[in-house]
Amino acid sequence: MVRGRTSGDEKLSIREFLSWLADGLRRGRFDRRPQMSRSLILLVVGLVAMAAVYLTLVSTTASTGRHLEELQAELLRLQRENEQLLVDISEAGSVTRLMERARQLGFVPAEELLPLPLPQGEE
Repeated sequence: MVRGRTSGDEKLSIREFLSWLADGLRRGRFDRRPQMSRSLILLVVGLVAMAAVYLTLVSTTASTGRHLEELQAELLRLQRENEQLLVDISEAGSVTRLMERARQLGFVPAEELLPLPLPQGEE
């Protein structure tokens, strides 16, 4: 009588596989049963696939970390440059600096201020 596999049978096959693996390692050679060989091949393929996924994730994480460090360094450089530009703007816009620059360009302070007449209707 042939029975279908149940979850209990699957656990038994895992136990059989582990027993076969332990016996083979102990003796230094493995019995060549097709079912056990397939299980071993699936185990190796699964481990290789997990290792490949792990290495891909580690590589991606490291690459992203380096890129993040580069962006942080650029942000710091731009913040310093921005602060220096604000200092330059405040120095260039000071009244003393503007008066000095006006004298260099040949302007002189007005001695007498004359009001300009407004056009009619705007008073």
